Amino acid sequence: MSTIETVKVCPLGAKFTEIVDGKIHECAWHIEVRGTDASGKDHDSKGCALAWGPILALETAKEARHMAAATLNMRNELVKRQDAALGVVKAVAIDYKQRTENAGNLLDK
Repeated sequence: MSTIETVKVCPLGAKFTEIVDGKIHECAWHIEVRGTDASGKDHDSKGCALAWGPILALETAKEARHMAAATLNMRNELVKRQDAALGVVKAVAIDYKQRTENAGNLLDK
């Protein structure tokens, strides 16, 4: 049984690199993408920027979700701390009010 090779071609008819009239012509959309995946494996790939677009858009959306979750966690922690600080300020204000009222009552006697 023979295997059939799959060849990907540019829908615009371009080649990544070709020599024309003694000059090297490179596709401006041919990019190199380097990064690390979720498992920690490094990747170094070359390809068409148009083909990488959807993959990079998905990665960007995933990172935006992580940032939104981290921002929400920070906001919730700040609200907790602000509520605690407000409780302390209220307790001090109530204590101050009671002391000044008691001092005023002692002066009236």
